[in-house]
Amino acid sequence: MEIPIDKLWSQVLERLQLELSCPTFETWIKTASAKQLENNCLIICTPNLFT
Repeated sequence: MEIPIDKLWSQVLERLQLELSCPTFETWIKTASAKQLENNCLIICTPNLFT
């Protein structure tokens, strides 16, 4: 059974929010989005090259 990518990304975000400081999560992770799941690797996108 494959998990939908949006649900997987939501679970990743929940876990990272617990593991990272609030400023780190807000600055670097929260703005990213899941693009594709390929060969058991989750490919994410950021809003810009700096991020």
